[in-house]
Amino acid sequence: MIFLPTSRRWLLPALGLLIFVLMYRSIIHVPASVRTTLRFTHHPEIQYGVKISQEAVDEQFVPPRDPSQGHVWPDQKSYYTYPSQTPGHFNPYLEPLLQCRRKPNPYTDYIRLPNIVQSVSQLTSRGEASDQQKFNPTIIALPPWSPHQYLLVSRVVTEGAHQESLLCEADSCYTGNTSEGRRPREKDCTADDLTILGAAGGLRCSTPPRIVSIPSTPAEKCEGAWSAFPDIPGFHDPRVFWSGKGEPLIMVNSASRYACVGLWITDLRNVHEPLQALLESQPGQPYHPGPLMSYPSLTELTRNPAAARAQVEKNWFMFFPTPEEAFLHYDLSIPRSAAGERNRTLGGRTFAKIIGNGFTTPNLTDPLEPPCLLDEPDTRGKYGHWHQASNALKLILCRRAEAERGTCSEEQQDRAVHFAVMHRKFSNDLGLPLRYERFFVVWEARPPFRLLGMSRHPISMWNETASGWDAEENWAEEEDGYDDGDSPYESNHSSHRPPPPDDLAKNTTTTTTTSNEPTNNSQNQASAAPPNLLRRTSNTTTSSDITPSPPPTQPKPLLPAQQTPRTNWAYFTYTPSIAWSFRSRPAIPRREHGPQDDRSAGSDPGSDGDPEHTRTLQALNIGYLDDEVILGIGMDDRGQGVARVRAEELLACLRRCGSEP
Repeated sequence: MIFLPTSRRWLLPALGLLIFVLMYRSIIHVPASVRTTLRFTHHPEIQYGVKISQEAVDEQFVPPRDPSQGHVWPDQKSYYTYPSQTPGHFNPYLEPLLQCRRKPNPYTDYIRLPNIVQSVSQLTSRGEASDQQKFNPTIIALPPWSPHQYLLVSRVVTEGAHQESLLCEADSCYTGNTSEGRRPREKDCTADDLTILGAAGGLRCSTPPRIVSIPSTPAEKCEGAWSAFPDIPGFHDPRVFWSGKGEPLIMVNSASRYACVGLWITDLRNVHEPLQALLESQPGQPYHPGPLMSYPSLTELTRNPAAARAQVEKNWFMFFPTPEEAFLHYDLSIPRSAAGERNRTLGGRTFAKIIGNGFTTPNLTDPLEPPCLLDEPDTRGKYGHWHQASNALKLILCRRAEAERGTCSEEQQDRAVHFAVMHRKFSNDLGLPLRYERFFVVWEARPPFRLLGMSRHPISMWNETASGWDAEENWAEEEDGYDDGDSPYESNHSSHRPPPPDDLAKNTTTTTTTSNEPTNNSQNQASAAPPNLLRRTSNTTTSSDITPSPPPTQPKPLLPAQQTPRTNWAYFTYTPSIAWSFRSRPAIPRREHGPQDDRSAGSDPGSDGDPEHTRTLQALNIGYLDDEVILGIGMDDRGQGVARVRAEELLACLRRCGSEP
């Protein structure tokens, strides 16, 4: 009988375990074929694509280590093999959006939509006093069973010693005298509403606003102009949006553990407790736990590899092709040389898949993606700077009625796309912001998520003006520039052009206490931006999907030759937020589901027993062409407003990516 000492009898098992570990590590190592797909291919026709050098990929392929978390290896499902040939066919369902129904302004090149910007207020009662100014509203629509329509987060104008944001649940009010233009669950404007919001109505807090409480974060290193940033408490630039699983999320800019300024994310249910009960169940239905939290604590989002990060990161957004997947879109700009560009990324397009704990894959941009952004001047020969502005929404390229009839489905190839707002920023001779031009960009909702198209011209609402041109030039639209003909999507749709803004102010039938005329003085406009939103009559609707019948007593709009000179409205406006407007029914109609659909609906453990509830929450980030989009609009860093426009109106007059302007 062989006898081994106690210390030696474990030698053989230990050796076997070591062999197993080495074999396991070799099995999960990323194959060379995957690395090849992430390398920049030096093809003469490629101008955009992966911006990570081969050396950077070889040196640091996996996400950076986080000392507080275990090391995360990305699996093969995080990557896609891109085709080696020219990008494939054009999406045929996008063709109607390439048509231009309105002519641009001959001076500003803007396309002016007939929808107006309305006021936003955090005041819950007329007698409430507040000297706080708010700006940069970011909005999401609440589920159909919610007692209120929207959740609103706005930044507070401070003296610079701290950053602060307020949150409330809000409702819109209706100023019309018929039910034709009333939106779902929209109440009539009361005298209180009209006093606070003005005759055009708007969005107003229904619950007392509360400070958004998010803990401070440490900065790794801040240099130069940003050296004082870590000493300023609070976060800035909040964005609220729904995830593909139906989670309410908030993304903020705060001090970064990896550089100076980064982006952090958490579930809004941690910030606003009533959301937890709201998402758990709806009246008359069985209890539902709601979607599980992907971000139960404040989590910093990263860029991979670490060498690709800038000292200051901002304006990232997420998009969700499926409930199970989340992607992070970092940049969309004109590529530029890295020479002399310290703390700046190389530009172009970069996005990655989130694999957990805020970690991401390297850039997944298709190297063969055609260019979309154009480096062209405005009508005065000035060049702007492109940057991302808003969150992203998922759009199904058909009408809701088609989906209900079963002739259109999200599962059909090319039916689903994503879109977001891009800003082209212009500065004055002092380097201060002059204006932000609003463009929309559309990309695929399936791999490789190529860009499909973007707005040919900047988009403005009816009562917006563009800084850099005088009032006469801003209002020089030609009479035939507004086509009242049929929509490209259905024959019974017509677009209504409201009276000019000056006439709206003159013809208002509702008495208000804030009827100041707008002036060219940007400081005066800024200090009273919400009340100065140009008024409209109670008989005028702003929704482009309604053809109102004004009463005979309403004054006829004056022709341009008969109008008095109009003034500019705001120094500059910008769009940090887009969301689908409140809906009283789910965005995904009830239909027969196959095994694949059932798996998608029930993939979240919280969906057991009530797939319809799960689908309703997942659909809060999904809409159709005839659904309204609500835009949160900031004004002069001192005011806020909202506009509501149908998706097909916002995205009309697209230019196909890779085509000539």
